[in-house]
Amino acid sequence: MRELIEISAAFEALCREGKPSALATVVRVEGSSYRRPGARMLIAEDGRTWGGVSGGCLERDVARRGLGAMASGKSSIARYDTAEDEQLAGGVSTGCGGAIEVFIQPLSASDLGPMGHLAEVLRSRKSVGLVTVIRSAGKAAEWVGRSLSREELIDGPCDWPFELRATAIERLDELNSCDSFNRVAQNRMNNASAETRIVTSEMAAPRRMSQEVQGQACPKSAAFFIETIHAPQHLVIFGAGPDVVPVVGMAKMLGWRVTVVGSHPATQIFQRFPTADSLHVTDSNDPSAGVEITPESAVLVVTHNIARDAAVLRSLLTRPRYLGVLGPRHRTERVLSEWPMIVSEAEVFSPVGLDLGAETPDEIALSIVAEIQKSLRGATGQSLRERRWIHDNIPVAPPTQAPPQLHSGIEMLSCKI
Repeated sequence: MRELIEISAAFEALCREGKPSALATVVRVEGSSYRRPGARMLIAEDGRTWGGVSGGCLERDVARRGLGAMASGKSSIARYDTAEDEQLAGGVSTGCGGAIEVFIQPLSASDLGPMGHLAEVLRSRKSVGLVTVIRSAGKAAEWVGRSLSREELIDGPCDWPFELRATAIERLDELNSCDSFNRVAQNRMNNASAETRIVTSEMAAPRRMSQEVQGQACPKSAAFFIETIHAPQHLVIFGAGPDVVPVVGMAKMLGWRVTVVGSHPATQIFQRFPTADSLHVTDSNDPSAGVEITPESAVLVVTHNIARDAAVLRSLLTRPRYLGVLGPRHRTERVLSEWPMIVSEAEVFSPVGLDLGAETPDEIALSIVAEIQKSLRGATGQSLRERRWIHDNIPVAPPTQAPPQLHSGIEMLSCKI
């Protein structure tokens, strides 16, 4: 999320200066890749870039294509085969064994693409489902690069054919209803009608997919990229001691929104946490007074005071996505057994953090933030070398076989996952 925050800030600065830019978005991945669909890079006309679409091997060529998009005013899709293309990375094949398709579109203050929606997500702290047309032909070519939310598809002025709009809304609803803890590793062919062919691919948060529609209303076919742009993860930390400082620093490094809650008198809280988004000083009788906690929040309790820990847990009116309590297991068991509350022992991460052999405050903070990230994404936390695939949604096929073809006849801009 920090990357998207930086991209948004850079785009706003370029718009204020009246300068054009281009946005590159990964829309399809086959096999192995460093970045997944939805990864973005912003390119300025002076060659500066923000964000990235790979580990560094594709950025130079993508930036070159971005300059071309600004000059021509036209969008394009670039395909990179990281197993065979020896023109990449200074003439050396990366050997990653995958293929990536990147949608590159020109932007300006009058043509925001998806950037206006991204800015709104950061401002309102509410996620949005988004549809971006990445290819169309004939009279519908003017759709390319246009990004619409579900509300705009339903109520806003839109000249898209009914078939495309209906399919986009259906898939947006499908993504939004998917439990973000579930990892969906599947490819599915749906026949929405006799005249509509769709290939979809879904992932856990962030969830994105590309698909193509062809029918009577749009005989030349249209391909569009569907995603949910999630609001920054909210982390609420009860406790304002020195050991919380590195936790806040690492969370902010990830682009999370951080709230720190201290207890009276909470001396030095404002000096200690200058990067926190929100600071609260509350009374032990109601330690969460005025603190926003939603079902999407992550909550960390590190007060070093067993009575205040109990008061914090009792004050929770909503079960957060993650709840961690610092301290040994028997301490947390005592808190949960002696005071009634809405959470059970099975719902609390305690002792908090992953087993990283942590000793220092910085190491402990790393183990805590890593556990929160693991839990929010529904991951295992195991070493990647213990897994056959880094990502759950890579198709399992013998290495001698070519990537499976999902469909023939139409070029499918889909995430073959």
